[in-house]
Amino acid sequence: MKHFRFLSGTACLAISLIVSQTHAVTWPAEVDWIALTRGGSLYADALNDENPDWVDVVGDNTHAAGFWHIDDMGSAPVNDDILMFRMRLNQTGLGQNSVWQFVLDTDLDGGADWSLQLDNKTDNRLEFVIATSPGPPFAIPPGTDPAEYDGVNAFWSTNDLASYRRWSAAGDGSNFDGDADAFLDVAMPWDEFSSITGVTDPMFAVALTTSANHNNTNKDHPDDNTFSDPIPEPVTAVAVVSAMAGLGGYIKRRRTS
Repeated sequence: MKHFRFLSGTACLAISLIVSQTHAVTWPAEVDWIALTRGGSLYADALNDENPDWVDVVGDNTHAAGFWHIDDMGSAPVNDDILMFRMRLNQTGLGQNSVWQFVLDTDLDGGADWSLQLDNKTDNRLEFVIATSPGPPFAIPPGTDPAEYDGVNAFWSTNDLASYRRWSAAGDGSNFDGDADAFLDVAMPWDEFSSITGVTDPMFAVALTTSANHNNTNKDHPDDNTFSDPIPEPVTAVAVVSAMAGLGGYIKRRRTS
């Protein structure tokens, strides 16, 4: 199984901007979460393909492994919208020293560009970190220093986990291992996401991963090494369209703290 590597939140502090929080998060009702799809089917992930249970992403053709939602805050402008993601796990990770990641392909070239990740291992933050060699050919060029990445060098993070992260029992009855599964919900302001990534009209894709540390993805990965079908951004959000973005051969570098 291939692995991503990222520039860590700690290393980014010297070269990046930590944005203060100005948005209130109201989590959506269960019926308002939109299931991630892959190849037109619900995003699935095999049971017991990783351990411990709180880093084992699970899902099948009845219970999706991941979801997304955009709260438009009851207004037409998108600058106050909230982007949210949900991950289904075999067991809650509350209080565990692991990392859960929503890896994003924001230019739909098949490579990892960013990760919105809950880092309970090192930074104890919800952080939006950059993949320092976005897109094919996936591997880091020889001699590349992650600090020399010349793309967008700002990122967003928060230690206000009470507002931007939520653990809950899976409310749809899933019990893949004979007991209730768990949901991890995370959120970030759309205006921060858009200003950092440059995403306005294009769509982006998601891969659900977990890790024992915040420098890479060394636990659970998509079963077939592919991203989700693309997600529409707020202005054009309608139905999820069916398109594949390959994740094969991905290796992303981030500096260790």
